[in-house]
Amino acid sequence: MDPSLEFFERQFGQQVQARDYALNPFERAILPLLGGEVLEWGCGLGNLAIAAAEAGCRVTALDASPTAIADLERRARERSLPVQAIAADLRHYLPGREYDCVVSVGLLMFFACEDARRVLSELRRTERNY
Repeated sequence: MDPSLEFFERQFGQQVQARDYALNPFERAILPLLGGEVLEWGCGLGNLAIAAAEAGCRVTALDASPTAIADLERRARERSLPVQAIAADLRHYLPGREYDCVVSVGLLMFFACEDARRVLSELRRTERNY
């Protein structure tokens, strides 16, 4: 397993156990700007995905952490929220459709520069232009 993923698996496991689901400052800042169909690239525990869905968005939330995705699926299902949670290696995953908003908070810095540039290019193609 990738060292970054190992770190986040441990971190997310601790947060799930502690029920630590607070939005971080970056997520709080971006939440009012989200609308419509949202793609969250590297959702972690899905705190932003949950908040966006509660605000009326339909969210596709992606992360490589099985722990995070399973917990997000559980929380979204318990609240009957329109969140689709998908476990994926985001260095190589292609969304295959367009979204109204694409958000990624705190993920790309863990990628090699070459991978981050390629992913950013792909993500730009998934955002609808109005």
